[in-house]
Amino acid sequence: MLIEDLILEAGGEVVGPVRSNRDALDLIGRAPIDLALIDVNVADGDTVPTYRMLRDNGVPTMVCTGGMVPLQMRREGFDGPVYAKPLAPAEIVRGLVGILEAEPVAEPEFVPSSPGMR
Repeated sequence: MLIEDLILEAGGEVVGPVRSNRDALDLIGRAPIDLALIDVNVADGDTVPTYRMLRDNGVPTMVCTGGMVPLQMRREGFDGPVYAKPLAPAEIVRGLVGILEAEPVAEPEFVPSSPGMR
């Protein structure tokens, strides 16, 4: 919740958070995402499946971890920033802003999966 508050205070909008790959994959399919901040270890394993879907959808990704980026993610081309835990709140915001400034965000065509969703 601290990271969510930081993003909101910096003027961002938060989609999530989620605690598992299953929930992340479901969310990626339902909501437009400009940038992702992921931990490499979640409730149902590492986040390689989540990274794949984000990458395939052109979503820049920042990793926060107490360990290392999984070898499979690196083999599949992950080259985003990696921040070691614990990190200062200002580092998180600087990292996210840096990604957004470095990469123009494509405007994907978003079609809600159910009526009433935006």
